[in-house]
Amino acid sequence: MLAYGVHLNELNLKCVLMIILMMILPILGLFFWLENKLSHNSSEANHYSKWKEHLQISDEINTLFCEQDENSTSAHCACSFCGRLSNIVTRCSRCKAAIYCSNACHVKHWRICHKYECVEKEGSQDQQESPFHGTHCLIMEPENGKFSFSEVIEQRSYKGDVYYVEGGENSAEVSDETALKCNDGCAVCGNPSSKVCSRCKAIKYCSQTCQHFDWRSGHKFQCLVEKANTTEKAIVNQGRPANGNVVNLTNSDEVEDNAHSSSPLRLEFYSGNTSSKALTRSSLSLEATNNAQKEIQDQLTSLEEELAKIKEENMSLLSERDAWEVRARNSIDRLYSFRKENEHQLFILKHENELMSNAEKQSRQMVNSLSQRLHCLQIAVESGVEERKKQEEYIHMLQNECAKVKIELQEQNKCVERLTVELDKNTQFPRRITEETGQILVNALSEIAAVESNANCAEVSLPISLSRNPTFTTQGCSICLANEKNMAFGCGHMTCLECGSKIRKCHICRRKITIRIRLFPD
Repeated sequence: MLAYGVHLNELNLKCVLMIILMMILPILGLFFWLENKLSHNSSEANHYSKWKEHLQISDEINTLFCEQDENSTSAHCACSFCGRLSNIVTRCSRCKAAIYCSNACHVKHWRICHKYECVEKEGSQDQQESPFHGTHCLIMEPENGKFSFSEVIEQRSYKGDVYYVEGGENSAEVSDETALKCNDGCAVCGNPSSKVCSRCKAIKYCSQTCQHFDWRSGHKFQCLVEKANTTEKAIVNQGRPANGNVVNLTNSDEVEDNAHSSSPLRLEFYSGNTSSKALTRSSLSLEATNNAQKEIQDQLTSLEEELAKIKEENMSLLSERDAWEVRARNSIDRLYSFRKENEHQLFILKHENELMSNAEKQSRQMVNSLSQRLHCLQIAVESGVEERKKQEEYIHMLQNECAKVKIELQEQNKCVERLTVELDKNTQFPRRITEETGQILVNALSEIAAVESNANCAEVSLPISLSRNPTFTTQGCSICLANEKNMAFGCGHMTCLECGSKIRKCHICRRKITIRIRLFPD
């Protein structure tokens, strides 16, 4: 019966498993279809994101073109040094003709060539008005003892050789008076000159401005002090007026001039007696200035050529920019149409995605419920199999026990037969033993009666002895009243050794005896 029941359970489990598999297969097919659809949607979403990035890039290109248009409209001036168009325009403070995009270009152009051009233009226009125009000089007024500053060519102080200017503001009048006595003019501008270089005694100047210009243009490399001519130095020092105001002027570009001589450079009034060596030195200085001007003109021509090239490159870049603008506009129109189409497709895909998500939720719920049922059935099948194994083991154990019991019964039957034989043999021997034991018992009873009579006599005599010996009543055992107390219990009461070893509970407090302590009173 058990085997038949187990077979029926197995058939039922197989049927249930087949039904569950038939239900799971269509659900799995639905899952595969959903995954394919979602992958298709993700690819379309990636395509849309790429299109959106491309649209963003095109918008950035358009903004850059718009910014370039604004810059091109606002930057209508080209730098005189680098040729770059710029919004910030700075001009030369002297000639008002050179235009720069930054202070760096202004400084570089001034150091390379513009300082020579600017000085020539200003010198030709305003030389008659003031001999000190455009220079960085410090003049002391003899009347009030204050300093007055003139216009600055280079916006920095000179820190180089030392210049001595004699006479203060009255030097112009002295130069006009002495110019009538001189035949040669200024080495720079050709005007009547009344002063000479204090080092070489050869180059004549009309003012400090011309001396500064000639010194920077190349005279500082040609001016050599004759160390042997010590007498001229003494004459010069004696000829200086005592009341003249002397001002030190320094130049940062002329620090290397100290290598030529330690004597300072200054302007001096000359008497008109100059040697032929001075004339040759003046001609050499003029040639040096002419060479410097030629080099400057060559640099200017090269810079103009570079400027023309840069302008041509700017024109080509502008034409390329226009072409790129046309392309960008066409691409924007195409992207706008693509954007509309993609938005419509996105709306459709979102609706389909919602439907798919709802179907996916329902399928997940069905799969979860089926998986729970399957799990319960698996648990039931496993429990049935375990019970079947247990029953089989129990049956096997019972069969083994039955076999053992049968063997034991056979052995017991053999023992019974053997004992019956021995009983028959031993029935006569116990009878003899019983008779002998009866006689022994009778004798023992008679002896016990004699002992009891003796004990009664002793009990009568004991109280008399105790009353006579009071110390024995306090130290004697309260049970036997014969021996002394030589054993104590855990509760604190005491007895003799013989009585304490026999009892289990205290005879006074009735507590269980756990500890017995032997005492030695003597």
